[in-house]
Amino acid sequence: MNNWFIYFIIIYFFIILPMFRRKRNAAVIATKKIKNKKLNKEERMKMYELLKRFIGKKCNISIMNSSSGILGTITEVQDNWVIVDTDSNGTDAVNIDYITQISEWETKKKKKQ
Repeated sequence: MNNWFIYFIIIYFFIILPMFRRKRNAAVIATKKIKNKKLNKEERMKMYELLKRFIGKKCNISIMNSSSGILGTITEVQDNWVIVDTDSNGTDAVNIDYITQISEWETKKKKKQ
């Protein structure tokens, strides 16, 4: 009857704990790969051209290592940064190297009846 605690400890150290470590290590490895990837001049110019399409539009910007991202209006694209005006935080500057996805945020239009 008292052996359940010993079984729990064995299962925890040999099964559960390694599973958590694998997930964390996979996230760290993916982050390092993205950080080490540097955009060359040609790729960076393509990125600037894509970002210029979103200037003045309300967008949702997904950032590496962030679960929610940034929701706001893109106002400027300079050097390696995107300036975003958010409703809650004011103004944010986001490094282009850490952007994983940008999508335009569509506002719902009221129907006239």
